[in-house]
This record gives sequence, C-alpha cells and structure tokens, in this order.
Amino acid sequence: MAFELQPVQVPYPFWRSPPRTAPGDRILAIGDIHGCGKLLTAMMRAFQRVSEDALPPALSTKIILLGDVIDRGPASFSVLQALYSNRNHPDFLVLLGNHEATLLDCIDARPDAYVSWLSFGGQAMLDSLGLSPPLPWEQDEEFAARLMDAIGAPIVDWLRELPVSWSSGDYFFCHAGVRPGVALDQQRRSDLLWIRKRFIDSNRYHGRVVVHGHSIEDEVAVLHNRIGVDTGAYRSGRLSGIVLQDEQAWTLTVTAD
Repeated sequence: MAFELQPVQVPYPFWRSPPRTAPGDRILAIGDIHGCGKLLTAMMRAFQRVSEDALPPALSTKIILLGDVIDRGPASFSVLQALYSNRNHPDFLVLLGNHEATLLDCIDARPDAYVSWLSFGGQAMLDSLGLSPPLPWEQDEEFAARLMDAIGAPIVDWLRELPVSWSSGDYFFCHAGVRPGVALDQQRRSDLLWIRKRFIDSNRYHGRVVVHGHSIEDEVAVLHNRIGVDTGAYRSGRLSGIVLQDEQAWTLTVTAD
C-alpha cells in the first residue's frame, strides 16, 4: 500500500490567530474506516513512519478515530475487535459514529432499527459476524439477542461508553459535525452523529475548527471552520486523516494496491 503526506495550511480570518493544538500535542484524526482493516493497518504504519522521519518532535501523540469503524467493509467485526483490544491505550481514542449508534439501537431492540441499519451498510457487519439478517418471523428482541451473543457483552459495553467528541486547543473532534449557531458544549448528540448538509454548507466559525468524518469528499477538506477527512475508504480504496501539531497540519492518505 502507498501513502502520501502533504503539508496544508488551515485557513483563518485575519482577526484570529492561526488554529493550533494544545501545546506539544501531535494528533492524527482518521476518517471513517467502515470495516477496511487493511487500510487501517496501513495508516498506522504510515503514521509511525512519518512520525519518525518527517514530522517535528512532539511531547505527546494522540490517534483519534472519528467514528463509523464498522459496516460497509468486509472486516467490520475484526476492526471492532482490534480497537477494543486497544481500549486502554492512553494515546488512542475512538469516537462514536452513527453506524455504531444504530448497531446499539438494534441491540436495544428499538423497533425496526435493523431496517435502517441494513439500508446503509449493516449487512457487511452481519456477514463478518457470520449472522443472517432478521428472519421474517423473528422479533426485534430475538435478533438483538443474536447480535449481543455474536459481538459479546464486553465490546457492546465499550461501545456504549464511547465519547461523541473531544477537543485539543482550537480543534473540536466529532463524527458528523455540529449545528451552526449552537455552542459546542450545548450540541445535541444526534447532531454530532448525524448532521450533514446544514453543517457542511455553513461558512460560520463554530468557536473551534471542527474535525469530522461522515460526509464523503474526494479529498480531505481543509477550511477555516472545518476539516473533513472521510474520503470513502470502503468504495474509493483511500483512507485519509489529518495530522495536527501546534500551528502545523498535514494530510495523510493511504491507498490500497
């Protein structure tokens, strides 16, 4: 697999200082993995290499996955297992995405949650678990029990505890984005997980630069108010992230052979 590290400038209005991380932080925020385990492995290797060879020294390093680690891709469950095994690593953080939230809705037997889930990629997760979709005579609670048994209570409990946001300096990290005009500490969970057009189309500054996934773009979008890093790994074969360190920024993209 190939990778590309590209320095970029995060734009900012003349009346503000350049956005920066907390002092000494180096952060890699990775877009939606969607079960593309090989690309995630390649991203980790690429980041280790560029950290040693191409980036300035840092006091601390944080790797953030911006949600939607499951569904659509063939290695959904193995990716989930790998991330769970690293749950106690202090420099590794997984944020909740709308796909994980919908999986939890299915496990909680919310009426017809599986209909939505299967309509946007849940079948790949079922395939990776070796499970069939809900049977015609099966109750929501019965399907939920099958899911819970296949995934395991420890992983489900971990998913329930995943945060929906994180911050460093002038950057705010979440899965989907924020509702313009609402303070970051007042954002609704549903918007952090699901918002799209109203956020993407907004030119408004949100108090911090919002780093997010969820909305697929051809390239990493680096704007004055947001950085979008979802380049559609499951369909494009390209997994992208943004490396942030003090006032500096680089895009990092790995590509399948």
